[in-house]
Amino acid sequence: MPPETESATQSGLEKREMLPKLRLLQIEPTTRCNLDCIYCARRRLLEGGEIEKGDISTERVLVALNKLSGRVETVLYQGWGEPMLCRDLPELLEMAHEIGAKTTIVTNGTVFRPEVFDRCDSITISIDSLRPEYNTRKGSNPIKIKENIIKIRENYPDLPISLSMVVSQENIDDLEQIINFAKQVRARVRLLSQIGEALPPINEADIKKIESLVALYPGFVEWSRPEELHTNKEHPQLKNSLYVDIGGQVSIPYHETSVRLGRIEELDKITDQLIKKDEEAKLAGNL
Repeated sequence: MPPETESATQSGLEKREMLPKLRLLQIEPTTRCNLDCIYCARRRLLEGGEIEKGDISTERVLVALNKLSGRVETVLYQGWGEPMLCRDLPELLEMAHEIGAKTTIVTNGTVFRPEVFDRCDSITISIDSLRPEYNTRKGSNPIKIKENIIKIRENYPDLPISLSMVVSQENIDDLEQIINFAKQVRARVRLLSQIGEALPPINEADIKKIESLVALYPGFVEWSRPEELHTNKEHPQLKNSLYVDIGGQVSIPYHETSVRLGRIEELDKITDQLIKKDEEAKLAGNL
């Protein structure tokens, strides 16, 4: 690249970085998955034609990221499928770094891909139990997943790792084992409350147990209640965030109404509107 072109490009990026930033851009890399979790709506959505089947195109991601170059803090690759099954995931992660964003993924831990971990600034691994007989995630092998997590930590000693656990009455007694394992691999723990009726929900006694563990390990164990997962209204970390699915539709992550805000081609305008709305809400004292 000629010096004058490189200088102009750098100048353009610096100007964009002065604009208000989107805290999180979540991009769905694939809707394909190698597990069949009984609490996941993926199969129902596919059969009902509510989501497409396949992988997102790199061209579509490039369009999204170029529109927000220098304006995104973190790009998260997560959707209805398992990100590790997306062949182009390493390239997608590099694209995010090229616009000045940090990168992260949420994976089920069944696949070990160094070329992916090499390009991640942090990762979250979903694991609901370490017991081999636990079968709410059909096709899963808890022992293999545990081995993969240990291997990741051994090969990437400085990589921030979080373990995400969907808590129900089926695995409430596994909590302390998961926490102890997390300490072993120097990972944080995020507890998610069961949504829907696929698993028996936690009761008041379970909630007290969870709250005591959260209090016992502040900053190490965090918990998202059901109402916090249904809507971003009570979920501060989802403020100022957008989600792009493999079809190019833009919406708010985890919003209970799944409101579509527009198409990927309008991502910069949608971002401006979202940031403006959040800033107005802050001034009004609603955030």
